[in-house]
Amino acid sequence: PHALRLVRTLAEAFPNVPSFAVLGNAEHKLYIKEREKFVADLEVAGTQVLRNENRPLTLRGETITLIGVDDPYYGFADFKEAIR
Repeated sequence: PHALRLVRTLAEAFPNVPSFAVLGNAEHKLYIKEREKFVADLEVAGTQVLRNENRPLTLRGETITLIGVDDPYYGFADFKEAIR
């Protein structure tokens, strides 16, 4: 997939920059095994996949919280879990 090639290219170009992804409706249209393989491939490439989760991110001494809320269209979104 094009997205995975892009993630790998960016990881090579910027090895010390964290990357994050959130699944959307396109990923949920995939069969479960395909979707989980895609997520695993993203993680191998160094991308943190946020599924109703949050992560602190510190840049230049300032910390923000990234929140990844899964796709609401297919009923996977859980905002309360994501901000916990």
